[in-house]
Amino acid sequence: DAEEFFQRVFGLSPDNLEARLDLSAALDGTGDASGALAQAREALRLAPNDPRAQSLLRNLAEAAR
Repeated sequence: DAEEFFQRVFGLSPDNLEARLDLSAALDGTGDASGALAQAREALRLAPNDPRAQSLLRNLAEAAR
């Protein structure tokens, strides 16, 4: 399962921005809005100036309203 895969990735590389962004998108695709938001927030914490992380978090937050 995808979430299990990402958890293994984070075990090896907890600051992997690409994996955080991908997991956020995957969770959003399965309807797990809170999980997607949590991963997007973590991605933004890791890379506050990354436009992908900023955009993803903004889009997820707007969709959650």
